Amino acid sequence: MMMRAPRVFHIGECGVHHKKTNCESTTVIAKVQNVLKSARSNLYPSQLTLMVASVSKKTKLRKGNGGWGDVRDHELCLNVTLAAEPLMPPSGLL
Repeated sequence: MMMRAPRVFHIGECGVHHKKTNCESTTVIAKVQNVLKSARSNLYPSQLTLMVASVSKKTKLRKGNGGWGDVRDHELCLNVTLAAEPLMPPSGLL
């Protein structure tokens, strides 16, 4: 199933990644309300139609962008923590 448009909208103007001086959401809320008003007839269809796509869309493989979800980071962590010989003895044993 493929949606043509979102039903969830971000209306926050300020936060972690946004440093605006005017944090009023009223303008954004008005825009969202206009979008929903114009799409009202399509939001809850009484029936769904199954269509087979004639041309399949190529989907790109997602590349890891770092972070702990990246398998390469797991491997790096294991390589660092499972060294064959400790480089230095623990500080309490000197």
